[in-house]
Amino acid sequence: LLSIDGQVRISSNPELEGINLAALEEINGEAYVSTNHKLESFNIDSLVEINGAFEFTHNEGLKDFAAPSLVEVTNQLYINNNYQLEDIQLPALQTVSNSININNNSELETINLDSLQDAGGYFEFRSNYRVELFSLPLLESVDGVFQLEDNTDLLEFLAPSLTHIGTKLEIRRSYDLHTIDFSSIECVSDFVIEDHSLSDDDYYALLTALTS
Repeated sequence: LLSIDGQVRISSNPELEGINLAALEEINGEAYVSTNHKLESFNIDSLVEINGAFEFTHNEGLKDFAAPSLVEVTNQLYINNNYQLEDIQLPALQTVSNSININNNSELETINLDSLQDAGGYFEFRSNYRVELFSLPLLESVDGVFQLEDNTDLLEFLAPSLTHIGTKLEIRRSYDLHTIDFSSIECVSDFVIEDHSLSDDDYYALLTALTS
């Protein structure tokens, strides 16, 4: 099975332990994988493109989520409320045409979005308590609100290529956050930055970058 035309929904299967779609390369429709409480393996290693939304939520048994070949999602990407998830690997993903929502993955420690260049809507990264480093080395544009909140173990947030935030920047309640790299940012018209551990000099430099 190389391609699916139409919606994919794998939801509310209380005994499901594994999903193997290793040969699948394209989904032309929405894809929902949710509320599969015993899910321990999910293989979409060959998937390159989702022409629609992709939502992966409430799969409490899975510890590792990887889509190593995925390049584009043409609607929103949600990875939420997967309470045992420790690692997210999306190393080839370049474009999400709508919003990105990665929230409430309370055991998440590592995330790879190293190729991501553009988020066409808002970008939320909230309540991923155990992540210490969040790096988006190639991200250039977020067209909506960029929200980074309640990541209590976060130490470093690096987005050195980011130039454009369309609506608002919000960084809150990441109390140990001591490094923010927005070295390419252009003026942001609306922002809130509070509850962090930036030095006075680094905070002043960040404010200067955001307002110049």
